[in-house]
Amino acid sequence: MPLYRLVSAIDPMESSDITSRINDGVPETPPEWIHYNGLTHFKIKLNGDDRKWDVERVPAANEAWKSCFPGIFKITDETMDTSERNGMGLGAVQS
Repeated sequence: MPLYRLVSAIDPMESSDITSRINDGVPETPPEWIHYNGLTHFKIKLNGDDRKWDVERVPAANEAWKSCFPGIFKITDETMDTSERNGMGLGAVQS
């Protein structure tokens, strides 16, 4: 059974998204988690009330993380969570 790391709507996707590091010894981005303990599964939490932002977040995740998984990285339906706020389900971000 894979272990998933939730990436919330406010979490940075990559180091360049961080304006001020917490520096508590814990990774702060998915690529850092991948290198820290080998995580291979992530759930991307989308905002749910801003479709344009949600749609742009998915390819941003792909760009930020694909170098960590050469040739095998892919985003699937179970990777995204559009939040309970929009009530539209995943189809809202796949068109």
